[in-house]
Amino acid sequence: MNIVERISIFSSGLTFLYIQKEFASLDEERLNELKKIFKAVFVAEGCDEGWREYHRVKMKTGSFPDIVMTDLEIDNSRSIRMIDKIYLENAEQTFIAICAFSERSEIERCIDLGMNYLMTKPLKREQFYSVLGRCCKEIYHRKWERRRREELEEELSALRRRCEEKEKLPQEYRGENDIPEKEDSEEMKSSLEDIAGIDFEDGLQRMGGDSELYLSLLQSFCEIYRDSVSKMKSLAENGGLDELGPVAHGVKGAAGNISAKSIYDTLIAIEKSAKEKRMDSLETLLDRYEEQFDNLCRSVRKVNIGGDSAQEAGEDESVDMSSREDIMALLAELYEMARRRKALECRNIVDSLEKYIWPAKMARELQIISRAIKRYRFKEAISTMEALNEKDIDNR
Repeated sequence: MNIVERISIFSSGLTFLYIQKEFASLDEERLNELKKIFKAVFVAEGCDEGWREYHRVKMKTGSFPDIVMTDLEIDNSRSIRMIDKIYLENAEQTFIAICAFSERSEIERCIDLGMNYLMTKPLKREQFYSVLGRCCKEIYHRKWERRRREELEEELSALRRRCEEKEKLPQEYRGENDIPEKEDSEEMKSSLEDIAGIDFEDGLQRMGGDSELYLSLLQSFCEIYRDSVSKMKSLAENGGLDELGPVAHGVKGAAGNISAKSIYDTLIAIEKSAKEKRMDSLETLLDRYEEQFDNLCRSVRKVNIGGDSAQEAGEDESVDMSSREDIMALLAELYEMARRRKALECRNIVDSLEKYIWPAKMARELQIISRAIKRYRFKEAISTMEALNEKDIDNR
């Protein structure tokens, strides 16, 4: 995987604005590479046009550009005024400054302006992509943490509202005097006790004894953090230990809230190993976290559907031919993306695949493909898809 592909893992959903008097300093090849890296690339010449383009980007995309790269030599005073104006509108804006000086005083001036990253001319390819990669990683993880936090808060709010509405109902409508419902509740509690990796009594106490609420939070945890394993492993493999720690810290807090104590303890160790840059123990800990997370979510899914899933029971009849055809169509698309090593597109397709009930005859291969894509093992995924395609043709 070359440097452009590595950056694309974090940048494919981001927008980029370049402001300079003349665009000649970035050659056509690098501009084309930027277009491959980012969701959209915008170019402006001069401060006035840069200011206008900054707002046009928001009109076109619905938000300000994620990254603004600007040359401070356009006109120092006007550049500073433009940067100040942008910060007044968007205090979280990420800037990359390009300058032709390396004096300490000038570097400090850039920091005082709020510039997140600094490049000095002439722009060397290694320096350019090193800075750009760090910048994209920071934004990606910031957005990821914010999105996960918002999703979890939204889920919690919805569950609280549902509980509050239930409390407002007269007692005869709450189901509290309904014997069958009480029996269902007892069955659910019994099933929750069997979920791997949680302290059931502690978790149920946190939920005020509401087993339905507890199950909903467990389901939300599995959904929201389903890509946390592949994300942390990718960071470890690509030297992003500084970013790995905050990711582990975020998941750790959520694990503590649902009383998933084994996962919580493992994430503490992961966070510590990442901080101390101990790669020897980190690999083992990440494998342990993957196993614990998979076991937890597998147990939660069984409670969700009231028993073993259709694919585990071998009930292929539960999947109609239209679902099988949809799965094969997604696999064909996944095959092309995997051959081109488009990591983000592959992950999105795998997410779609996992929404289907897998036929028993395909379940093993689909599980291998899903796991391989999440670990960025494209060759393994491709070979498994080819074998599955041959198997499907033979069965027709």
